[in-house]
Amino acid sequence: MSKCQNQSIPSTEHIVVTGSSTIEVKPDLAIISVSIQKADNLMVEAKANVDERTYNLINYLKSVGVRERDINTSKLRIAPNREYRNGEYIEKDYKIDRDLTIKLRDLAKYDEVLERLVQIPIDKVPNIKMEISNRKGVAECAIREAIENAKSEAKLIAELMSVKLGPIYSISNAWSSDKSSIGAAVSRANYNESSFEPGTIEINGGIEVVYYLEK
Repeated sequence: MSKCQNQSIPSTEHIVVTGSSTIEVKPDLAIISVSIQKADNLMVEAKANVDERTYNLINYLKSVGVRERDINTSKLRIAPNREYRNGEYIEKDYKIDRDLTIKLRDLAKYDEVLERLVQIPIDKVPNIKMEISNRKGVAECAIREAIENAKSEAKLIAELMSVKLGPIYSISNAWSSDKSSIGAAVSRANYNESSFEPGTIEINGGIEVVYYLEK
């Protein structure tokens, strides 16, 4: 047995139990990433086009109740478009683009908003992510349920094996959906031709507990 393993469990009688939980939550938030782009021989024309569509999109979003703090716009990016001819790169025109990230908290407006993105028009929608606004609270609930599950498992084992639980020796591997603490969350979105259904998000929690056994 390695030194690391000796530190993780006691040398006296003990049991190791794990608890887990899964909470399914319906998303209440959509994070929509869009891109507005234009290429033109004249930089000023390309910029004017991108600015106009950005302005129209932001005004529309505000009109349907999206708050200003839920609309994030990137800085304008300007780059020359070049093509290779006769052994050299020649500037063809200029490409200007800007990205926007929209937090849509009223999912009842999801179909309407996507339809308007097509009408404006938006050039790209690189990503749409379903989320829950209270992710931290749900993750905490998942850990609490995992802890209760571990406690129940320890009591059941002790009862069936006719032994008595002692104090806790260690608690480890506590995790939830938070990626920084070895978490896992799975989103499932369901679509059909007539309407959008956000599906569910699974928040998983787990924990490992080592108990002494009383002699």
